[in-house]
Amino acid sequence: MTVTEAAPSVDPPPFTNYAGMVMAAPMVRVSVIAFRLFAARCGSDVVFSEELVAAKLQKCVREARPVPDYMIAKDGDPQPLGSGWDVPVVDALRFPPGTQLVEFVRYEPYGKNTTRRAVVFSTVRIPPEYRAKRPWSEGKPFILQMGVSDPEAGARSAALVKDDVDGFDVNMGCPKKFSVSNGMGAALMTDVDRAAKILTSIRAAIGPTKPFSFKTRVFETVDESVAQLTKLLGTGAVHSVTLHARTRPQRSDTKPRVDLAAEVAAKMRALFPHIAFVFNGSIGCSGMDGAGHVGVVDGKPWGGRAAILEAVRAMGFDGGLVARDAMWNPTVLLPSAPPGADPADVARGSYYCEDYMRVHRRLLEYHAHCGNGMAFLKYHLTRTFGQKQLQTAHPEAYKKILAGKCIADFAIALGATTEEAAHWESVHSAAGADTDAAAADEETSGAVLPVDVGGRRSREAAGVAPDAAAASKPQPAGA
Repeated sequence: MTVTEAAPSVDPPPFTNYAGMVMAAPMVRVSVIAFRLFAARCGSDVVFSEELVAAKLQKCVREARPVPDYMIAKDGDPQPLGSGWDVPVVDALRFPPGTQLVEFVRYEPYGKNTTRRAVVFSTVRIPPEYRAKRPWSEGKPFILQMGVSDPEAGARSAALVKDDVDGFDVNMGCPKKFSVSNGMGAALMTDVDRAAKILTSIRAAIGPTKPFSFKTRVFETVDESVAQLTKLLGTGAVHSVTLHARTRPQRSDTKPRVDLAAEVAAKMRALFPHIAFVFNGSIGCSGMDGAGHVGVVDGKPWGGRAAILEAVRAMGFDGGLVARDAMWNPTVLLPSAPPGADPADVARGSYYCEDYMRVHRRLLEYHAHCGNGMAFLKYHLTRTFGQKQLQTAHPEAYKKILAGKCIADFAIALGATTEEAAHWESVHSAAGADTDAAAADEETSGAVLPVDVGGRRSREAAGVAPDAAAASKPQPAGA
């Protein structure tokens, strides 16, 4: 693999903001490339990376290599994305000739005489001549979310990756200790001057038209939120704001402050009518966490995409960002009914697939083809099947997931045959075969990377914001 520079940028059809969109939220250990490709296939209008730490990202080098031949469209033309989520990955991932896997990599000392290759994040890059037919390399616009404490580090990181992503988002709401103690996330809620400098520095680095947003939380009072947002939006740096309807101390399993968020949005819209305001906080709640019911229709827990948009617009927001429900079942994002959908569901705009095992078998295929590390697939599966309702419905599957150590184990846990499980194991091994000789492979943020022999590497060292929950101990995800 060689160090490369991005090809000259060919601007895709612009989207000015997130108005009218329903999107899978950026989620640590979840929003890797496999999940993003699947979420795009399920209808997420935008796909986000997990939060990447700018202080580490700025030290990366860009490397690129061709995607496998079987991912190239045979007729030289990419397959339209469509809305069919349950399409085999070999049919869904049809890229035009010349498409590359792009990795942003850090090389770190390992032991006495070796170097470890750590991939901070990866994406795919379609050649410029095909962008008119397939403008978004990952199927939908790919937004890189950063955790930033220093304006200069944020600008350097953005400048490094800007030609390989479709936009940027800054996390200004994460309340976890790692983020706050390092001056990122919710720490920026009370350091508005520094937050404003971060926004203006990144905007200067990425140019005037690249989509740019930030995500924050509500304060205890409307006036506090309005003061913060007025200062930040006054920079003119961003096109959209996501408002998480929980305060900094609230956990994701507590009820969102919907009325408070709606009042903030109403006041801000009067001041900044050109900004899109996106609601986040138990959207489209499946009923598995009991935290809220945004998007529920006729008392049924799955309201679906249409109900989500209707609900957030009724609150005065322009779009919705879906976290846990998109992780548990990305098909909630489907924009149209698949074959055989229940007419009652079609009538209320809800097209999700109720077969969680089937949905996650398909997601597993994306992880296998993308070479995603087992820690991330296991984390995702345990966070989903660790929910009380699914533990009750699939107790043996959950036990097998907890004990699983490889793709084949997880495939069998999800109901695959032994032949199918062996096939996905071989696909995953082939996807991870291109490695440095110095170490074995694992993924930290969406691509193949080496890991210490005999011990898990630090996610902070790779530039990915850590999550407090271990993969084997599912806890409520951030909403």
